[in-house]
Amino acid sequence: MLNSAFHSQYFRENILENIQNISLFIIAISSLYSTIHCYSNNLTYDTISERTPFDVLIPFVGVHAAIDLFISDKYDVKIHHIFILGIIFYNKYCNASPNHTFMLSYPLLKTEISSIFYVLKYWLPTKSIIYNINAILFYISFFKLRIFDFYYEVIYNNSKFEIIFENYSQTNYLLSSILLISCYGLYLLNLYWFLIINKIVYKEIAKVVNINTEKICHFICSYIHWINIPVAFYIYSYNPNEKNIIDMVGVTVLSISSYIYHYDIFDRLYNKKIEEYINPDKNNIVMFLNDTICINLRGFLIIVTNYYYNPHFSVIIATSGLVHLASIYHNILNILELFIDNTKINFLNNHNIITGMPIVYDVSLLLMNSPIEIAIPFLFVNIMMILIFVVEPFYKLTHVGFHILLIAQNYYACLSNIRT
Repeated sequence: MLNSAFHSQYFRENILENIQNISLFIIAISSLYSTIHCYSNNLTYDTISERTPFDVLIPFVGVHAAIDLFISDKYDVKIHHIFILGIIFYNKYCNASPNHTFMLSYPLLKTEISSIFYVLKYWLPTKSIIYNINAILFYISFFKLRIFDFYYEVIYNNSKFEIIFENYSQTNYLLSSILLISCYGLYLLNLYWFLIINKIVYKEIAKVVNINTEKICHFICSYIHWINIPVAFYIYSYNPNEKNIIDMVGVTVLSISSYIYHYDIFDRLYNKKIEEYINPDKNNIVMFLNDTICINLRGFLIIVTNYYYNPHFSVIIATSGLVHLASIYHNILNILELFIDNTKINFLNNHNIITGMPIVYDVSLLLMNSPIEIAIPFLFVNIMMILIFVVEPFYKLTHVGFHILLIAQNYYACLSNIRT
């Protein structure tokens, strides 16, 4: 009985994994050949007159995804295959023409080129120069093909979806949703995987350079939010308006409160008054609460700026104000509970949820009032802000990554303000 279980586990962990890797490697090599063929012949979706190697490859990708969906025990891989099958289903069900199929098959299958280096890491000797070179090539190709290219060729370029929907599913919103969710879902999955890859890379760097400390984290965080002031001022200078002063107040106040809060923690860590920082205490609770209030204030003021000329301004601002007041109230209750029981281990989780709810509300309002070319990157920046806390790719410096994303969030929010 035990021997049978051992052989079953061995089959799954070794033989089955090799079959999966070989299949993925063949698809990756075929994708590389197909990409070179299209590039050398200058093929684009509006110049396609005959079948391309991608058209031959798509059925094999579909079969691989369908079979591996039931074989793989990784849920993220299963989700990846479902999205792939969703895209293939849409094209087959609508009987899309070769040029319209090429619009998505080219950037989609091109991402599989990075899988060449992913599979090779299983076959190359570890701790060798060639293994390290392969790891670098995997990182570069993953970012270039799955993050950068896929974003600009599929996600950001919505004209492709408009052309496809107009030709095949203009009135069928369910069918259009399948394609849209599959493409956007794939990109989100790639972002999630990229954070995991960065977590692995960061762990190796931290072994060589002593950067993974709370002291460095709070030192950087105390200064980095100041960048948002010149960013906002620069964007607003292109379209001067009295309403922009409202958001500038919010940006400045939050930068000051963030500096005071984080620099105080850095100072206490630097002077060894505390060994580590977990929860606020009596020495910095006022700073913590002040920073929390300023976060809510910035969120409220940016909505005031964004909807300044909207006919429903009063209703929207009143609702936003109530949401932020409720957040501040519950944060105060959360702080009181911490001081009643200072062993409360879920304080920060509660704080993040309570503070995050009005931010979700603000982001939703900004998305609804922003042009599509701003709304899409703004949406993904905010999703990344959630994912970075889920994955924690930079361990003790994860909060630094969050503050960097705050700069990107501020950038697109300011762009939205000058367009509304």
